[in-house]
Amino acid sequence: TTPTNTLNVTATSPIPDFVTRYRYQQDRFHVQTAWLFRSVGGFVGATGEEQVLGWGGMLSAAARVYGKDNIVFQVAGGEGIARYILDLGSGSGLDAGLTSAGKVVALPTYGAYVAYQHFWAERWRSTATYGYLKVNSTDLAQTSANPTTLFSHTQYPEANLMYRPGAGFTVGAAVLWGQHELKDGSRGDAVRLNFVLQYDLVNLGNW
Repeated sequence: TTPTNTLNVTATSPIPDFVTRYRYQQDRFHVQTAWLFRSVGGFVGATGEEQVLGWGGMLSAAARVYGKDNIVFQVAGGEGIARYILDLGSGSGLDAGLTSAGKVVALPTYGAYVAYQHFWAERWRSTATYGYLKVNSTDLAQTSANPTTLFSHTQYPEANLMYRPGAGFTVGAAVLWGQHELKDGSRGDAVRLNFVLQYDLVNLGNW
C-alpha cells in the first residue's frame, strides 16, 4: 500500500508460504483443520526490507443430518492471510499495514460461513448460506488510491432452489443479499439473482 505520498511500500515474498492440513473422515461426517505460515512485508521507503510473520488457522466440517440433508461450516482467522480469502484475494493490499511509527504489521483477518442443504424430493434441493468477513486494518494501511484497503467487513445470506432433471444435469436459481461496510462506517448493499445451468462431463455418481 501507499499510506502517504512520501512513504512507498513494495511488497516482497522472500520465502514460500507453508501449509499443513489434517482431515478426519467417517461415513456421515468429516472434520478438517489447516494452518498457514508465511512471511509478509516488503521494502518500506528508504529504510530497507521489513518482514513479519503471517499466520492463519482454519476449521471446517460437514455432516449428514438426516436422509441426504447436510450441514457444512468453516471458520478461519489469522494475521496476514488476506490473499487466501476469496472475497479479498491477491493484490488487495490487506495482508500487511503500517503503524503510525512506520512499522510493518500483519493485519488481523477472520471470517466464517455456514450452509444447510435440504432435499425436498429426489431431484429437488435447496441450500441456505450465511457468510461474514472482517479485516482490522491500520489507519496508515488505508488509501483512496486502492479502495479495497478501506475494507472493514462484509456479510451475505443466500438461498437457492436446484433441480436435477437427469444424470449430469442441474438447473436452478439463487437469490443473494450482500452488505459491504468501509472503515469510515459507510456501507452499501445489493441483491443479486443468479441462474445456473450445469452439465457434468464426468459423472462421479455423487451429487
